[in-house]
Amino acid sequence: MRRRKANPTRAAPAAPARPVQIGRGAGGSSVAASASALLDYFISRLPRGDFLTVSDVAVALNVSADAVYGWIEAGEVRSVKWGLQKAFYKIYRPSLIEFLRGRIG
Repeated sequence: MRRRKANPTRAAPAAPARPVQIGRGAGGSSVAASASALLDYFISRLPRGDFLTVSDVAVALNVSADAVYGWIEAGEVRSVKWGLQKAFYKIYRPSLIEFLRGRIG
């Protein structure tokens, strides 16, 4: 396979947007306001209903399913194991929101 030569006239791709970082600095209200906005954003991305699947949570929070399973195994998020043959977890939505509040704000 032949490699394409770089075209110096072509513009460089735009830099990716910087992720929002929440600090615990002396900023006070601006940090709290941005944390509140970030929390509202993630909550708005969650599907409606009392129970969510691991994949629902992973997609909504932009994390891996392994990270969600880690939260479940650590007991940070309340969940219920459903099924006999092929079991899967359902995460209790209010528990997830409390977990996010503790993590973000």
